[in-house]
Amino acid sequence: MLDFVFRLDANSQMGAGHFTRCLAVIEALLPRGFSVCVVGDIDPSYRERLADTCVVLRGTQIPDCRCIVIDWYGELPSIFNNLVPKVNVVLFEDLDTRSSTYGIDADMLVINAFANQQLVSKNFPGSKVITGLESLLFREEIRDLKEAVSVKALRPLHVNADLAKNKSILLTLGAAQTAAQVKSVLTKIEQAVDDTTKIIVTGNYSKLSTRAETYLLNSLQQDFISCVESAWFVVCGAGQTLIEMTYCGIPTLGLVLANNQINCAKQLETLGVPIVFNLETLSDELQVFIKKRPDEYGFSNDLGVVGAQAVGSRSRELIEKIALMGKAEALG
Repeated sequence: MLDFVFRLDANSQMGAGHFTRCLAVIEALLPRGFSVCVVGDIDPSYRERLADTCVVLRGTQIPDCRCIVIDWYGELPSIFNNLVPKVNVVLFEDLDTRSSTYGIDADMLVINAFANQQLVSKNFPGSKVITGLESLLFREEIRDLKEAVSVKALRPLHVNADLAKNKSILLTLGAAQTAAQVKSVLTKIEQAVDDTTKIIVTGNYSKLSTRAETYLLNSLQQDFISCVESAWFVVCGAGQTLIEMTYCGIPTLGLVLANNQINCAKQLETLGVPIVFNLETLSDELQVFIKKRPDEYGFSNDLGVVGAQAVGSRSRELIEKIALMGKAEALG
């Protein structure tokens, strides 16, 4: 019997957010000796990241396990109804619309960094609920990037000669966005900056613009991390990428592109992260963002401070709670 099975999708429709979040947990569990399997529709570029560490199965069939970790937007009964009795559950929950009584009869841990704890507890009676920024977890590449940014003391345009000569903006909106959506955002960025500014777009797009350079990169690749580290600023969706960029101290403008990003965006905005809730206002908000010092949006946001705790004691406590579920023991 496996200790942990992770149910998630990472593909051209869903993007990599669920995968990268779970990757942080997998990286913590494997050195502890747990057996791990990932089940779902996982594109080859993401499967490669786990090729040497755990089994990745395509499909929806859940192997026998002590604990299932769910980071997936489908109907929960389709999973719960097929589990053997007393299988423990860890649920990463970004939505306010789902509910389940599964936790009444078995150990269930629900994690939602940006939700109201009372609401989550109401939706999942009998479950252990963890909310708050300290429940954020970060994969190895992002922890390394944060350290690199801190060590190099990345400066904004006006004090960094290299960036002054080679300004670059990274636009990364995720695999779920259409070429038309990306081009609309790109056009507004081009109108807001001068002709010498380099614009890098990630994704499988062609002929978006004569100015932009397009690369088929995902957030797990070192080339992506290098683009982030050298960028003047980043424009991305208000999901996992924005959380990671903000945590690292990278000047970033977040765009709300889907309903499941609203709670995250509202919380990050209260921490000083610039958010665009309506793309129709993007042109004006880009002008404001560019006129201000980009580092105000990097090092001055509160998530950068809280982020240090997220890989500290509170993060270790959360990992220990998850690990306990794989030992088929009560949460306590």
